[in-house]
Amino acid sequence: MAAGEMKEHAVAPEPSRAAQKPLATRIGRAGVEAAVHAFYTAVRRHAALGPVFGRVVDWDDHEARMALFWWTALGGRPYSSYCSTAVPRDAAVRIPAGLVGDWERLLHDAIRRELAPAPADEWIARTGPVVAALRRMGEYYERHGPRRG
Repeated sequence: MAAGEMKEHAVAPEPSRAAQKPLATRIGRAGVEAAVHAFYTAVRRHAALGPVFGRVVDWDDHEARMALFWWTALGGRPYSSYCSTAVPRDAAVRIPAGLVGDWERLLHDAIRRELAPAPADEWIARTGPVVAALRRMGEYYERHGPRRG
């Protein structure tokens, strides 16, 4: 390279301001809450998951806590003092490992039904760790039974 010449570098385009916002903010609380409500409506109607989730006594409280979990998991700031860990909430109902796939399908369907395609795909891409944790806990309960406390 001759003196004074500059090497040309590919410059990545700056992400749009919308893409810089957390997914939760782009979806909005109402969108998160609508998807969570649609999901648990489907869970209650599901032939096998409905009875498993029969342990939930206060659905309004359960959905509020799960909406907070997903809001924070998608990058939103907590807006409540609720504990926002989802796995213990849904693990408490002891979803059998064989039903976690149904749980996942219903969640993805509800997200797709309630949101535009791009944010739905982004949310769905982030569900894997929760699904994996629920499956591991289901397998544990099937092998060892529930922990006694």
